[in-house]
Amino acid sequence: MQAYSIIIRPEAKKDLREIWFYIAVRDLPGKADAFYNLLKEKCHNLSFIPQRGRCVPEFKNLGIFDVYEVFCKSYRIIYKILNSTVVIYGIFDGRRELREVLFNRVSGRSVFEFS
Repeated sequence: MQAYSIIIRPEAKKDLREIWFYIAVRDLPGKADAFYNLLKEKCHNLSFIPQRGRCVPEFKNLGIFDVYEVFCKSYRIIYKILNSTVVIYGIFDGRRELREVLFNRVSGRSVFEFS
């Protein structure tokens, strides 16, 4: 089985840091470290069978079927498969409204340009 390479975009790395900080401030730095490592492991595990993720509903409803997500607890890891590379665009709390931020990150365009 061929492994895919993983690219974690700068925006997704920023998401990781913000998640770590949020948990560290509200709980303990040790718990933040553990969850940060769990998220990174989940991202890197996408190098094997990245198609196991589901299409992101916010995109699917617009007929875009090549943006996927997997979950790590309540967090959504959003990515695309480009040839033999998995590009991770963001890591978000599942309760957050993602539509516009996702469109901007994945397409480089505003959500309004898709209408």
